[in-house]
Amino acid sequence: MNNTTTSSEIIEFAITFEQFSIEMYTHLASLSDNDWMKKRFYQLVLEETDHKTQLLSLISSNNLNFTSETISNIEKISNLFNITSFTELTYKETLQVAMQNEKSLFKFYLCLSEGVADENMKQLFTNLAQDEAQHKLIFELEHEVHFEHPFIEIDNSKCTLCNDCVTVCSEIVGANALKLVEHGVAPSEGIRLQDTPCESCGMCIAACPTNAISEKVILNIDIDDLESFETVCNYCSVGCSLKIFTDENGSVVKVDGLEGTVNTDANICKYARFGYQYINDTSRISKPLLKVDGVFEEISFPEAYDIIASKIKEVEPDENAFFAGARLTNEEIYLIQKLARAGAKTNNITSMHYIKRGAHIINTSFDNVPFEDINGASKFYLIGSELNEDHPVVSYMVYDTKSKKNITIESVTTLPKTSMGAKCDNVVNIINYYYFIKAVNHYIVSNKLYNMMFINDKCDNFDKYCTTLLTEDYDNLLTLAGTNKDVIAKFATEYNNQMNAIILFSEKEISAPASTELYNLTMLTGKLGKTSNGLIALKVKNNSQGVFDMGAYPTFSVGYQDICDAELIEKLETTWDIKGLPTKNFREQEILLREGKIKNIFIFGEDPIGCSVDKEYIKELGAKLKFGMVQDYFMTETAKLADLVLPASLPFEIGGHFTNTQRYIQKVNKTMSSPITENSYQQINNLLKKFGVKSNPDSDQVMLEAINLLPDVSDDYERNKFKFVNTTDNNYQRLFDYGCDTVVKYFDEDFENKFKN
Repeated sequence: MNNTTTSSEIIEFAITFEQFSIEMYTHLASLSDNDWMKKRFYQLVLEETDHKTQLLSLISSNNLNFTSETISNIEKISNLFNITSFTELTYKETLQVAMQNEKSLFKFYLCLSEGVADENMKQLFTNLAQDEAQHKLIFELEHEVHFEHPFIEIDNSKCTLCNDCVTVCSEIVGANALKLVEHGVAPSEGIRLQDTPCESCGMCIAACPTNAISEKVILNIDIDDLESFETVCNYCSVGCSLKIFTDENGSVVKVDGLEGTVNTDANICKYARFGYQYINDTSRISKPLLKVDGVFEEISFPEAYDIIASKIKEVEPDENAFFAGARLTNEEIYLIQKLARAGAKTNNITSMHYIKRGAHIINTSFDNVPFEDINGASKFYLIGSELNEDHPVVSYMVYDTKSKKNITIESVTTLPKTSMGAKCDNVVNIINYYYFIKAVNHYIVSNKLYNMMFINDKCDNFDKYCTTLLTEDYDNLLTLAGTNKDVIAKFATEYNNQMNAIILFSEKEISAPASTELYNLTMLTGKLGKTSNGLIALKVKNNSQGVFDMGAYPTFSVGYQDICDAELIEKLETTWDIKGLPTKNFREQEILLREGKIKNIFIFGEDPIGCSVDKEYIKELGAKLKFGMVQDYFMTETAKLADLVLPASLPFEIGGHFTNTQRYIQKVNKTMSSPITENSYQQINNLLKKFGVKSNPDSDQVMLEAINLLPDVSDDYERNKFKFVNTTDNNYQRLFDYGCDTVVKYFDEDFENKFKN
């Protein structure tokens, strides 16, 4: 259409399109195996035939006079129509065409109604527009097919009204985003699924037995034609077992949950189900890259090793610092700390994820309540935990227990609006976790509400803790916590009286001193270490625990052994066949960076600049360095500023182990081929050779070596008592979001952007 288009030609276009719709709905009726939908399609055929008849009567009418502006608007709308052949399209693809065209017809007739002067004509086109709007609602309000959600599709032609998706959404996820309608399932509120409390977890997909609710994908796939392998999720620290499906090209096209050690019911979250696209990203680094005059150039692996070794040797040992990411395998982390200590002769080894977080953050997973004990709780307390966003599978366990046993969930949060709010029975808003918990402990001690029998049997340092705590000004603690006496008294009393109270807290939000005071709280009330009682610490990354277990920390080595211990030094020197291991150490690496005492930095699997809370501050620290090396999957913001970049291996390309937040060690098998000629193990192994350090690139041998370094435990070993620890708030804070991991950042940003478009 153009400015010379006549009114009759506009009507002829409408007639042509109505005929197209008649044929398309007849075709859809023949494809549908749902009797109700078949009937609905034939009804649409009749209605579109009636539209065509009405339009034919207008061809010779003298009352059709559209303005030039209307014709111009019609031209724009006509470009929205899809009149491509539908005979080769699938049922789902044809429905998508139908939905698009019904929306376009509605706009088309509405435009005609507004652009004609004759009142009878205006009413006729208005009626046609209303009919097309009604047709549109057949797909959108009746939800026979729903494609608007970025990750989830609903196709009620396959729905059997089993109610499984509604049940899992309401009773396990707690989102209540779905409901049953007359002929299928629909969003519980509004027209679009994303307009409901839907968390895009995909649990409805797993629950649906007929594929009426499925993952939104570009191409239809037959799962029977796909290769698959089993692995462990490398997002959060829960450690869910997964089944990953790949096509003939080796691309990942689908992820399902497996009945694993942790997710025994095979439940997984949005990260595992939808967060696999980074694996297929073709921008992965595959060769070493050296920055020359501001531009990266490919070099060989031997050249890269020579450069790294020479840079390490150019400066004093403690002017080098090594950082191991919390997404790496235990074996990678072990080898990196070995490279730092045996190769560079420094104890400057940690994780960016944990710098400036405080010492007790190391111990948060000790004495955790096992996940399987969650169903025995009498009440849940969430302290600084957006459980459904950061650790959804644990959220399912908690909410399932709430649904089945009608127990309560209480949230303590500094956030003005919490995503868990709708799922909690009570939300306590404060401004500081540390002072809130300390105020609760102060109340318990000053009112002598503590469990003295438990303390006498199981704990040390009680008297000193109480004496020091009671020197604190209680009113000042309340002010700093952002609460009042009544709130503290109610919380402390109700928590103390609970038979089986479980506190879940997130390391992302809780400082090390705050987590220490949570331990003190559970000891005061006699709940630590008891069945379905105590604490569950939720770490940010899949192997946050492995960072500590494998000795990536300045003051201790594998198994938390003091790096200055003579017996350990002897064992390390014998195992690594070297002499002169360093014992000097400085726990807080951020201070060394800030003071410019680090000249060379070696970052494995972390993106401190891209993930920084204060990017300018992190860049200032980086500007003080002479040389920077990064090993990663992609050219992250940190990698772009590095002098040398090495390619990193995905965990299932090399195999190894992760240690989840409950300290379960889980094996990851080598199941995929790698585009990298020398994998991560080989790279670190070859660097160790540059320093004459004995090593082995085989992951099983690396793990065996680490195990042999663990301290000996006698048969009559008895663990030490729990110990009360006095704390002060030293303004510990996290410097990085996403666990300092670009993989999490990659998905979170993509996830958010998909809902904006």
